[in-house]
Amino acid sequence: MGKNIDDILNLIQNEYSLVVLKTTKSKLIFERYASELNKKYNRNLSRNAVIKMNIKVEFFQDDLIKAIGAGIYEISINQNNKSEVLYIGESVFVLVRCASHLYELKKKPEYFGFTDKTIDNPGITLKFCLIEKNDDSASRKKRELELIKARKPLSQNGISDRQKNVEDKIEALTQFLNYTNEID
Repeated sequence: MGKNIDDILNLIQNEYSLVVLKTTKSKLIFERYASELNKKYNRNLSRNAVIKMNIKVEFFQDDLIKAIGAGIYEISINQNNKSEVLYIGESVFVLVRCASHLYELKKKPEYFGFTDKTIDNPGITLKFCLIEKNDDSASRKKRELELIKARKPLSQNGISDRQKNVEDKIEALTQFLNYTNEID
């Protein structure tokens, strides 16, 4: 069952160090990664800088522990029992990377093509899942590109791991959401 995005972010923020990051070294890696994201995007990932959303999130429902390490992941969108791949990515720290996606989405809905209206729809569920574990960086990146080309995620250009421009992401997601509303 999907959870409210605030519940997921609270879990990550409040319990992440207790559940996942059991060692001081791992905690330092997570803190350094968050700091690098803040610098890269010239943003503060604090909860004060985020907006409210009503979409539901399934965050590695069946494979949370497996998502701690390196691998390839998928973010899909579901509405009215219809699903489409939104994004495919790879990371040495899948769980941490996906948590940063949630923070970015919460601060800036257009990050994955949402609008103020669509991000407020409780009938939409974002599902994060691990496609495969893979510790080898080169083969992980190669496999990620193969999956992007095969599955054609809505927010990516289909040729590389790069996302579409904001207008194209919004158009692609809006078309999917309108289609699922029409056929239901």
